Amino acid sequence: ADPNRSGKLKIKVKHKKYQVLYDDNFRADYINTYFSKLETKIQTPDVKITDFSFKRKILAFTIKNFLQRKVEGKLIGRMKVRIQVTDKNNKSLFDQSKLLTAQKDSLNISLPIFKSIKKGDYIFLLNVVDMLTGKEDNYHQDVIVKR
Repeated sequence: ADPNRSGKLKIKVKHKKYQVLYDDNFRADYINTYFSKLETKIQTPDVKITDFSFKRKILAFTIKNFLQRKVEGKLIGRMKVRIQVTDKNNKSLFDQSKLLTAQKDSLNISLPIFKSIKKGDYIFLLNVVDMLTGKEDNYHQDVIVKR
């Protein structure tokens, strides 16, 4: 009541669901505790590209750890996948992006579209963006085609 008075204040809250905390403009430990609990609750996974192979001129890889949300009763993951292929002179041979939907916790991709690729050294660059979290993963692989 008196703005000139200094000293301790006692604040009571009638509702037991609420708690009064003091903040002197330095973020106290309770803020860190709150955010760590929130992060644990949300648990946004880091999308990951694994199991890359280019056998018999078939590109294959797996996408894991993407977030899934319920849509019409089914768990759905949404990703944007970009595949780039360049030769050893850095000339672009292939560059395409697709939006994919996954109904399982991992997505296996197999593309037999490189059957006409000629003998030589190539660089494969894969980029995956989890559309639900915005997190992404990049994968780079040098490939030598012998036939």
